[in-house]
Amino acid sequence: MRNITILILVICSVVLPQGSKYSKINYHEVERNITDSTSAVYYPKLMDRYNNGDTTLSLNDYRHLYYGYSYQSGYDPWWKSDHIDVLKPIYAKPSLSQSDCDTIIKYATQSISEFPFDIRQINMLGYAYHLKGNDSLGVMWAKKVQGIFGAILSTGDGRSCATGFNVISVAHEYDILRAFELEMTMQALSNDSHCDYITVKNRNQETDFIYFDIWRTLQVKMKDFKK
Repeated sequence: MRNITILILVICSVVLPQGSKYSKINYHEVERNITDSTSAVYYPKLMDRYNNGDTTLSLNDYRHLYYGYSYQSGYDPWWKSDHIDVLKPIYAKPSLSQSDCDTIIKYATQSISEFPFDIRQINMLGYAYHLKGNDSLGVMWAKKVQGIFGAILSTGDGRSCATGFNVISVAHEYDILRAFELEMTMQALSNDSHCDYITVKNRNQETDFIYFDIWRTLQVKMKDFKK
């Protein structure tokens, strides 16, 4: 089951080819754009398109959707699904029954209603619909994984704090590692203080490292402390 999950994530991801340009997120610009009712990325309209399964959403749309969510009232950088204790044993199975798929659809849907960028549950929901024979819904959810991954991977190359992948949830760091079959061996806050520095091993047991820029999560954390 683990390999199938990784395969689905990798296939659905947008991996920028070598030499492609990436662009760091300007959070202030994102906030300005998503709160402008005349903008094409005005957040309520953009979220409606996302929730309705619009498969024509562009990379720019997903960048505003994903990073713009950090300015919404329900945003919690450390959010965890209340249903993960039910779902984890199912995800660990070597294969899924129709009943397992029904359970995933029920509880993953509830989790996503609480956090619309819950990558793991979105991914498994798409897979469950595929196993249930509903490929149209399976593709719709897979497109969401593709869009979220595309947004994150478009922000850097992960080779330094300055070019780290921007994430609005620490859980998304682990989703990316899982997608690329990387095993975390150490995690620490970088000297730059706004990046997670993670050393990893690949399937060949070769050691490497990845930086994730968590500036936005730390900013929200500081605001919470001041309340």
